[in-house]
Amino acid sequence: MLVLSYRPLPVGALVRIRDTNLFFLSGCGCVLHCNRWGFAYLIGLKFDSAIAARF
Repeated sequence: MLVLSYRPLPVGALVRIRDTNLFFLSGCGCVLHCNRWGFAYLIGLKFDSAIAARF
């Protein structure tokens, strides 16, 4: 999953994601990469479990 952030995150950091509109996008993941894109950062995440296992 690709996330846009205004702050950089270190590779390997554990993060928690929760969307208020799409509840299936909630869970914990690990930062795979963090690349600067203009004034923001594109952060690649890998979730710990599959979408089907989160319900």
